[in-house]
Amino acid sequence: ATPPTKELLDKVSPNNPVTLSDISLHSSWANSLALKAANISADTPDPEGGIIERDSNGQPTGILREQASWLMRQTVPSPSAEHNVDSLRLALREMMGYGITSLTDAVVTQDSLVAYHTLEQRGELKQRVIGCVAYSRDQNILETRTDYAGANFQPSCVKLFLDGVPTDARTASVLVPYVDSEHDHKRAYGMLLMDIEDLKQSLMTFDGQGLAVKMHAAADGSVRQALDAVEALRQKNGFSGLKHSIAHVGWIGQADAARAKTLETTLEFSPYVWYPMEVIPDVRKAVGDARMETWYPVRLAIDSGALVLAASDWPVVPSVNPWLGMETLVTRKAPGGMPPGLSEQNAITFKEAFQLYTINAAIHEGKGKQLGSIEPGKSADLIVTNQNPFDVPAGKIHETRAVRVFIGGKEVPLSSNSKN
Repeated sequence: ATPPTKELLDKVSPNNPVTLSDISLHSSWANSLALKAANISADTPDPEGGIIERDSNGQPTGILREQASWLMRQTVPSPSAEHNVDSLRLALREMMGYGITSLTDAVVTQDSLVAYHTLEQRGELKQRVIGCVAYSRDQNILETRTDYAGANFQPSCVKLFLDGVPTDARTASVLVPYVDSEHDHKRAYGMLLMDIEDLKQSLMTFDGQGLAVKMHAAADGSVRQALDAVEALRQKNGFSGLKHSIAHVGWIGQADAARAKTLETTLEFSPYVWYPMEVIPDVRKAVGDARMETWYPVRLAIDSGALVLAASDWPVVPSVNPWLGMETLVTRKAPGGMPPGLSEQNAITFKEAFQLYTINAAIHEGKGKQLGSIEPGKSADLIVTNQNPFDVPAGKIHETRAVRVFIGGKEVPLSSNSKN
C-alpha cells in the first residue's frame, strides 16, 4: 500500500485545506494547505509529546502524531454550539437504548462542558455523567469547570495522556520493543507524553483538589509510569479516598497488576477487541504475534485482586453497546462468537464481565453504596431488557437491549432513534 502523503490529498483537494484523523484519533493526515494553515513547515520543530513525520529532505509528509495532530485540529473550525448539543443528545439516546444510566465521558473539552450544561439546563440530561476534563497547560478549563456542573453532570475528573497507540504510529510506550524496531531506534519502545516528575506533581495537585485522574496508558511502559506516579502520590499524600484509574491497559505484567491493587489504582480495559476491526491487524503488525497473545489481560488483572472496569472507547470503536463489550470479554471473539479468537486465555465469565460494568464502576466512583446493584436503600436505577443475558448463549449477549429504563425510580422514555 502507498503510504499516505500530503501530495495524495493535494491531488484530490488542491484548493482547500484538508485534514483527516486515523481510526485511533491519535494521528492526522493533512494536505499542503492544511499544513500551511497550521504553520507547519520543514523548520517547525516537533512539539513536546508529538511527531511531525518528515521525508528524506526534512519536509513534512502530512502525517502528524499525538500532540502534532492536536495542533492541526486546533486550526479546524469548530461546529456550532447547537450542533454540539444535537450530537451529544443523539449519543446519550444511543446509550440509553442499551440501558446505560450512568457513564463517564473520558475526554471533556470546553465544547463538551457547554453542551452538557445546555442539556441539563433544558432538563434533557437524564443520565448521571462524570466528565474527565482533558488537561492542557494552555487552558483554564479546569478552573472554570464547576461553572458547568449540575445535579446530573459532574466534571470531577481529569484526563491525562501518558502515551499514544500501539499501531503503525508506534506511540504507545512498550516494555518490549516493536517489531523491526532496528529500523526505527527512536521509537523502538514508543513514547511517553509526560515527564515522570511532571506526572507525579500533576497527580499530587489534582488529588489534593479532590479530582480523580484517568490516565491514558495503552501499553505496559506507560502503565508502569502511571503506577510509579501513583506510588509517589500515596507515599506523600496517603490515600485520599480517590481511586485514580489507568485506561486501556493493552498489556500489564503480573507484578504491576499486583501493584495496582496495593496502590488502590483502577485498571480500565477497552474490551471491544473483536476481528475484523481495522485496528487489530495494525496492532499485530506493530507488536508481533507473541504480544497479541497477551493483549488486554483482563483475566490476569481480575486474578490480581485489582479493581477492574471496562469501557467502550467509543467512537474509536464502532459501538458503545456494553453488552457487546461483555460478550467479547467472555468469548474474545467477534460478535456471535465468530473465530478467530484473541488472547483467549484472558476470557472471563459473564458474571465477572457484568460486574465490571455495574458494581465495579460504582465502587470506583465512590458510589458503591448508592449505585451499581439492585439492593434496598440504593438509587433505583433499573432496566428491563429484551432477554436475560445470563441465560442466552454467549454469542447472543450482544443482542441485549433495554426496553424500559428507570433512573432514580422514574421511568425515562426511550427514543425511537436508539438502535434495535
